[in-house]
Amino acid sequence: MPFPWTTISVVTPASAAAPITNWMEGSTPALFTRDGSGVGQGAILNEDGSLNSPANRAKRGSTITLFGTGGGLTDPGFADGQIAGAAAPLRLQPIVTIGNKDAPVAYAGAAPGQVNRMMQLNVTVPEDAPAGPSVPILIHSGFLRSRS
Repeated sequence: MPFPWTTISVVTPASAAAPITNWMEGSTPALFTRDGSGVGQGAILNEDGSLNSPANRAKRGSTITLFGTGGGLTDPGFADGQIAGAAAPLRLQPIVTIGNKDAPVAYAGAAPGQVNRMMQLNVTVPEDAPAGPSVPILIHSGFLRSRS
């Protein structure tokens, strides 16, 4: 079973709560935003390394780099707080859509040189992706997807 159930119980010196059973997910993807609010412009680099924005849009067919968290375990894994020294792919490979169009994923994994659990996705902007100042990007991983 890829995502097992687990039993959780909270115990303090004064009391113990009744155990509950909860489903465990392998990943809960979310993209970083430029202002850290979780909504609006994503933390995205264009193919030339410049910051993506409505005034500096990615070209169709180019590769962009997305940053986020919640991608799940990598192979090889890293300890909490450890810096990822090299590329390490995610165990659950995500599906990315840009404007509801499938965007081929060249790399999905640890962001080299960044703290463990920071996810980097290198994806190609589909040739038929919609143009505009605000195009939704979704990451589907396992049973979950990021917010648009």
